[in-house]
Amino acid sequence: MGHLNQSVKGLNSFYSRWIYQVIQPGVFARISRGKGDWKFKGLPVIGLALLLFVQLKPASSGLTVYAFLSTECPISQQYVRTLEKLHQRYSPVGVRFIAMFPLSTDSPQRIRQFRSEYGLPFTGRPDVGAQLARQFRVRTTPEVVVMQANGIVRYQGAIDDWYISLGKHRPQVTNAYLQQALDALLANQAVTPARTEAIGCLLN
Repeated sequence: MGHLNQSVKGLNSFYSRWIYQVIQPGVFARISRGKGDWKFKGLPVIGLALLLFVQLKPASSGLTVYAFLSTECPISQQYVRTLEKLHQRYSPVGVRFIAMFPLSTDSPQRIRQFRSEYGLPFTGRPDVGAQLARQFRVRTTPEVVVMQANGIVRYQGAIDDWYISLGKHRPQVTNAYLQQALDALLANQAVTPARTEAIGCLLN
């Protein structure tokens, strides 16, 4: 019985460390919110079963940036260069970047074309049925979510404050929200602000 308990504890530890590195659409059952942080609960057994067959090296920082984009959104297209620079800066220290495309029109082929045309340097995949976008309550592209390995969302919202409104942007960025959040997390500091309003193309 003791060996069984140790095995279960080992699996739980493995699960908590790895499950948030590879989010599969539909894996998460529900979301609860408390004290400004978002955390997933109710993970079904199938999530662990799928995970055991996926061999990926976890981000050494324990941080994953989910960038919700649309191939048709001009603002998503314009922000690829910024995301590329952030990827170049933070991927060497173990921050994982994943682009999610929640629109049903964004097929794998269109995503590949988007990555090639605009130079998106990290993985892009369809968010089938916009399931992950709904779980994060993402309503806009581009919008980013920064999640720790323990499943807590530490920042969500705009990449920066370049855009003031649709069709109107500042000459220069004055608040690089995503960069500031990553710098704070890597320094074990609080993220301020932890939530901003993303401006872009609304998801239907």
